[in-house]
Amino acid sequence: MTNEQCAAKLYDVRFTAGFNQRYHQICEWRYGIADKSVRIAVGVLAIASLVATAMRGGWLADHSLGVSVIALIAAIILNVIPLGEREKFHGELFHRWTDLRKDAELQLVRVDAAKEMDVADDHICERLRELIARCNDIDAQEPAPFRKLLRRCEDDERESEWGVRTTKEVERERKKRLASKASAVAGN
Repeated sequence: MTNEQCAAKLYDVRFTAGFNQRYHQICEWRYGIADKSVRIAVGVLAIASLVATAMRGGWLADHSLGVSVIALIAAIILNVIPLGEREKFHGELFHRWTDLRKDAELQLVRVDAAKEMDVADDHICERLRELIARCNDIDAQEPAPFRKLLRRCEDDERESEWGVRTTKEVERERKKRLASKASAVAGN
């Protein structure tokens, strides 16, 4: 395997880690907000239910049973839907993708430093295989994604790397960069 082929595979690992990193950061944040919102709602409804049962008249007192039922439903939702666990799960995946991306970028620096050698060093190839295996391992633990959010994260990652959002635009940009690099080499 050549260093150029290793670099291409490392870019793929870095890209995959990058958009998954974005995805899980957003999911962790969303589940955290949902968890805290439900907890606050349970507390507010429990207080309203207690006040309603203590009152001797008025709208709240007349509807104290309804307020109590709503508080009960919110408490059941809080205990049945594992929002806090989902927040932690996505946080852990975010950290694993972050570590993988960092390791892939470090390996890219090593590959770039060895560009003058055409054939990749055995250590570089072994490290690449380890990074790909880690990528596959993390990917296997992924739950079914929110597809729209995942696509948005992929587009954001492409835009941060290439300045464009779609795959076709990336390919055009890649060809343009390769052509300019080839003309620079030919000019020297």
